Amino acid sequence: MKNTKSTDSTNPESRQPSALPEQEEREVLYARSYLYRLISQALAYPRREIRELCGEEVRRRASEAAGLLGSEELSRALEVFMEQMDESSVAEMEAAYNRLCLVPLKCSFYETDYCQHSFIKAKELADVSGFYRAFKVELSVKERPDFICTELEFMGLLLLKEVYALDKRWKDQAAVCREAGLKFFKDHLAWWIPKFCSKLRKESSLGYYSSVASLLEKFMESEERHVKEKS
Repeated sequence: MKNTKSTDSTNPESRQPSALPEQEEREVLYARSYLYRLISQALAYPRREIRELCGEEVRRRASEAAGLLGSEELSRALEVFMEQMDESSVAEMEAAYNRLCLVPLKCSFYETDYCQHSFIKAKELADVSGFYRAFKVELSVKERPDFICTELEFMGLLLLKEVYALDKRWKDQAAVCREAGLKFFKDHLAWWIPKFCSKLRKESSLGYYSSVASLLEKFMESEERHVKEKS
């Protein structure tokens, strides 16, 4: 259910941080990345594979990740999300998704649809695409670059790349990933995702999507705190 793929030879997508000094920092980075990728998958078009999010390994890793970030509200939102995942069928998710995204559109999953002026939309689309090119990321499906799942997955990838660079003691590369992540979060996530979450919760006809909205909302609040600490 990936939306992006990296052609970078240092792509660390399937690995976990090794036991090095500053291990706690690496674990937090990995936890943040894991939750970005989990929520990206939760918001993708629902297919049979989405049931994999119910697996015990996913639950364990997600719970550990939320715990590392130190937010009880985030952990509780994750629990509710898992409960709703258990209670919702793929058919129900698909029907609810279509009601949200088909004509008449009730909740857009695209960043630039929340911009007020067309010239701003064009600028933002170009900027998002520039981030992807800079990190050798190609869209693996015919999708707009500002699709929420793609943006969340890209942010998760930046965090993984930072962990990888820290493991290798590549300080300059780690700093590049960190600065890019801070900028991408501020310019392409923080300003519109709260609006998206509010809209998704209001318009959803299924508890599953309301729970995803709450989970993403609490995660963004946690991310705001991390960004302020790094800025």
